[in-house]
Amino acid sequence: QPGNITTTNNHFGALSGGTIALIGGEINVDGGVLLSQNGQVKLAAVGEDSTIGLNVNSSSLGFQFSEGVERESINITNGAIFAVDENSEIELFGGDIYLNNSTISGNNGGSITIDGTELNLDKNSRILTVTFFAINSGDIEINVIDVINLAIGSLFFCGVVSSATGAGGDVTINAKKITITGDATPDNSSSIGTSTFGAGNGGNLTLDATESVNINGGIVSVVTGGAGKAGNLTVRATDAVNVTNKGSLNISSQGSGSTGNMRIKTGTMRVKNTFPSGGVLVLALSSGTVGSIT
Repeated sequence: QPGNITTTNNHFGALSGGTIALIGGEINVDGGVLLSQNGQVKLAAVGEDSTIGLNVNSSSLGFQFSEGVERESINITNGAIFAVDENSEIELFGGDIYLNNSTISGNNGGSITIDGTELNLDKNSRILTVTFFAINSGDIEINVIDVINLAIGSLFFCGVVSSATGAGGDVTINAKKITITGDATPDNSSSIGTSTFGAGNGGNLTLDATESVNINGGIVSVVTGGAGKAGNLTVRATDAVNVTNKGSLNISSQGSGSTGNMRIKTGTMRVKNTFPSGGVLVLALSSGTVGSIT
């Protein structure tokens, strides 16, 4: 049985291409920071009789998991994980993954990959990548076997700030069920989005659920507020896409840049109690043009 790992209010840093790797049973990060610059932060929580292969290429470390490997939980509370610069990466592999008032962030090229049984973000937790300069933002890829829940102001986000010329990353989320909750206020509404407010283009946003996507007072958006073009917004759910309780599914241009298109593919589309601030929207609020909804 792999031993559990707990770190409380500790700071770990790997600079100039180093790797921080926590590999064990249940992993608990309570406060503190894990930081890698031009390197990697890797967390793997596995059960007994598990075999993990390690691919070492210079300072880069890759995981290889056997098929059907048993997973344990990863809990991050009041903590932060940062990957900075274009060759950096954050990877989490585990069972139930829970973030409480915590941040996982890739800046100026850092990418994020999460593979879990269930993923829950609560109390303003954030998983995001942002570019501030000419470097392209990293992607966010999330693959969850069961459900993803975002609550109380939590978010997934890839963005380009106003001073940046680099492009934004893509957000790709795969799960059985995806739920984004809120009350249509900025403090309490969870969100998933990509945006650009600079010259660089924004990334694409894709939600893919084998059951349902539920935007219950939350926000799913692709936005441009600058000269850069916004990406496409794609939502696929085998059973239903539900937009309720002032929830919003939208693409918008708030500047001179144009947007991509919104594509929804589902068995049932429900839009209920969204007036006046929510609904399924394509908005042009300035000189930029917007795409279509199909």
